[in-house]
Amino acid sequence: MTSQRRSLASLVLLAFVTTLVLIPSPPSLATQQCGTSNGVSLCLSAPDGALSGDVSVSVTTSGSLAGVSAVVFYWGPSPTTSLHLLQDFAAPYGFTWRTDLYPDASQFLVARVQKNASTLGNPVSLPVTIDNGNGPTVPPRGGDWASLFHPRAAVGDPVVAAVGDGGDGVTRSNDLAASIATSEASVLLYLGDIYEKGTPAEWDFNFGRAVWDQGGGQRWGALTPF
Repeated sequence: MTSQRRSLASLVLLAFVTTLVLIPSPPSLATQQCGTSNGVSLCLSAPDGALSGDVSVSVTTSGSLAGVSAVVFYWGPSPTTSLHLLQDFAAPYGFTWRTDLYPDASQFLVARVQKNASTLGNPVSLPVTIDNGNGPTVPPRGGDWASLFHPRAAVGDPVVAAVGDGGDGVTRSNDLAASIATSEASVLLYLGDIYEKGTPAEWDFNFGRAVWDQGGGQRWGALTPF
């Protein structure tokens, strides 16, 4: 009888342990900060804990968005005057932040509502830690880009696609990139916009990642071999 009780207890314990193992891990919790910027109530959200790799940043708003031209995001040591990260021109506001292109730090992610293309509202700030093993600097990236560009093979007379005022992160821009990717064009002439300065987040958000980059080959990034 004692042996049977021990066997039964062992089976119960095994079933309990198995149940614990099969329980899925809960999803990462989000951390959020809410406030008012330029008369718009907004909540800025990011995953909880130290951030690494691709991170989803979102802004939810309530009330009228009349006159709102963009939500501007910042990242830096100050909750009010951090460095420019990117500008999102269309709701729903938010972006995928490739944090591995930024130095590790504990700083502030900031969102401000922009109205009439110039007036910035009060900052809504969220303390965030980036931890990708980068230290104070980001590892250098390859510089031999020329060898990666190869026009698509043309059948008959080559078709050239020419685009101006291109990637800006909005739906119509992304749809245009998709139509070029499925066209017969073998060469893309990108005529603008081109700026002397920009951030990794802006490039990722507006154009997308090159086909040879991590998670690349989407939107304008799908056209990088042209």
